Amino acid sequence: MIGVSPALKPKMRPRLSLSFGALFVLVGLVRAQPAPSPAPIADDTAAIQATLATAERKHEESYRLANYGEAIAAARGGLALAEQKGTLPEQVPFLRHLAYDNWLMGDNETALEYAQRVLEAATALDDNRTRAQGHRYLAQIYDVLGDLPRSRTHAESALRFARLTDDEQLRTFALNS
Repeated sequence: MIGVSPALKPKMRPRLSLSFGALFVLVGLVRAQPAPSPAPIADDTAAIQATLATAERKHEESYRLANYGEAIAAARGGLALAEQKGTLPEQVPFLRHLAYDNWLMGDNETALEYAQRVLEAATALDDNRTRAQGHRYLAQIYDVLGDLPRSRTHAESALRFARLTDDEQLRTFALNS
């Protein structure tokens, strides 16, 4: 935990916590990669699905190696392709990755934008699992930003929606928000 000077924000003193990814960026060991330009896609559903799966695998590989810059770049590329395809269900995993990975990197404003998009998608899809995840991300982000009332509201919502699923791990994660 790093302390914040009272002069930084007189009315709200956020708690700053640095993840390994944010620490690596600060010391210059990792640089966020720009999103690759998605290649034009043909009207071939199988090829599109294969490309989305490749983007998902690239994200997971980079994430597991703590190469968060590359993980974010892969998720951005996957999201761009899913948006180009125009279907919301394919966008959700990449939105979730971008919310969480940017939070890990300490880019809370970007994480907040993606977490809000996760909730918008969950509402449009009427998906309680994704609602729980979106609220969980928002609870974590608002906690780091020092907005504890909003953090608590989203943590409670995460648990409420997680209880509507049969996913025990999701309910456990919601309890830990």
